[in-house]
Amino acid sequence: MKTIRLFISIIILLICPIIFSCQKGSTPNCGCDSPILQNLPSTTGTLYYDNTKKQYSIVVGTPGLLSRYVLCDTTISQLQSIVSTNRDSTYHVLFSGYVKNFCPDPNLVYLDFMFNIELTAITKL
Repeated sequence: MKTIRLFISIIILLICPIIFSCQKGSTPNCGCDSPILQNLPSTTGTLYYDNTKKQYSIVVGTPGLLSRYVLCDTTISQLQSIVSTNRDSTYHVLFSGYVKNFCPDPNLVYLDFMFNIELTAITKL
């Protein structure tokens, strides 16, 4: 009897956090819909398209201290005018926006500091 109660208690302890961590209407703690961490003023970086992940990113910094900003919205007209000629090229850009927590893939190892960014402005240098 004690074994059955212990088993049920363990199951409840394992299931409760899963059920209550994904409540409808709650604000996510990472990704493009998460709260803004900071307002990033005009910063220079390198814009590129990752064909594997099908996403645009901007890299800032030097090797070993790179910050990678994954773009939340790729429909911003300023971005479209930059990449309209060749999506596979890299571009030196000046950008600003709202930085948000990145949702890491638990199956990958990240060597860079990863963030999401909601762009407010971007121009090709």
